[in-house]
Amino acid sequence: MGIQMNKRQIFFIIAIAVGILLLILLAKKMGTVTDQPVLRRKSRHKRTREEREIGRLNVKSLDIRAGADRIPVDVGIYRRENGMLYVRVMIDGKLIRRSLETRKESEALLKIRSVIMAALEGQKAKEVPTLAEFTKTYLAYSKRQYSKSTYARNLCRMSKLIENFGSMRLDQIDKRAIKLHSQKRLQEVSPASVNCERSLLSSIMEYACELDFIQENPVRKVKKLRESPGRERYLTPDEIKRLLDACKALSERKGVGHNPILYEIVLTAILTGLRKGNLQNLKWSQVDFKTGNIIIPAGEHKNRKPLYFPINPYLQEILSGLRHNYPYAEYVFCKADGTEYGDWKRSFNTACETAGLEDVRFHDLRHTCGTLLNMLGTNQYTIRALMGHRTLAASKRYVHTPPETVREASNALGDRLRRILDGSD
Repeated sequence: MGIQMNKRQIFFIIAIAVGILLLILLAKKMGTVTDQPVLRRKSRHKRTREEREIGRLNVKSLDIRAGADRIPVDVGIYRRENGMLYVRVMIDGKLIRRSLETRKESEALLKIRSVIMAALEGQKAKEVPTLAEFTKTYLAYSKRQYSKSTYARNLCRMSKLIENFGSMRLDQIDKRAIKLHSQKRLQEVSPASVNCERSLLSSIMEYACELDFIQENPVRKVKKLRESPGRERYLTPDEIKRLLDACKALSERKGVGHNPILYEIVLTAILTGLRKGNLQNLKWSQVDFKTGNIIIPAGEHKNRKPLYFPINPYLQEILSGLRHNYPYAEYVFCKADGTEYGDWKRSFNTACETAGLEDVRFHDLRHTCGTLLNMLGTNQYTIRALMGHRTLAASKRYVHTPPETVREASNALGDRLRRILDGSD
């Protein structure tokens, strides 16, 4: 009886061993044992130093910055049946498998960074747009953010940026590429124009940072070019009178340069210092005779803040005359049929030629307004408020001191010192 029990025990032991062997063979065939992650397996022997380093493996420890903070990355190292190691990288829900071409975990650690970077680069290549592709997004933003004139200038400058950077991804535009563009453009245009294009590119890259396409703005690392001093042109009292006389003559005559309201346009520009675009788009709905203000909305003003310019009696007289002559017009400065007048560059240039004035632009009337306010002794803060500048530095660019005023101050100083020495003061 005891011998039969031993046989049964032996039979059960053999059956269990065969079953375990079959399970092991089946598991090897399906890869459920050898395909277990090296990082998670329970090894009987003590882990080596290399295995422990792999066990602590993560994206940050490998110093992988490009997109790692923005794209979820999960890394696992596996061993194949032949002993070769390979890596599985889960990037934003997509599995990428790459062979490390080694059986040693210490060598795998050296290769894994380049493998993950290549996988991330492939993912980024699909996500980060080129400058030409991103232009559409930026222009839509620019149209909402800036005035019509600024948006129009951005459209003109955008063509040169697309010509040089259009095929490059936003994350490929670096300091070196920007410097090469500046050097190339410097042979064609002035430093001021190059700086304007640089500012536009900086605005584009800043917006790309806001949308998380890139981590930093590379334009910040490139300094602006040194520009030549800006032109200082304003009209003296004598030049103002000659110009207004010429405008009045052109308003009355027919033919080339004829503009029936040029006199009112130029006089309003000098009295208010408003920009040409604001005058062209000025509507009667923006002129409030009750409160005595001309209102420029924030969307049409350069510094993105509304401007309230007080209407003085002389200006009110001019505006009232225009309202009487064109009672049903929508725009203040309009054609005979009441529609928007448009550009008056040709008639203004004709008036300047008639008055014998050289190198005069319509924007110089804004400088003339600031200079006249300064000659009247108006303080800088009031000038800034009237002209709608954001800073005092911007106002100073429009305030000029005539040489006659400087000479009078010098003569007054000499006379005062003479009286002090003579004892008469």
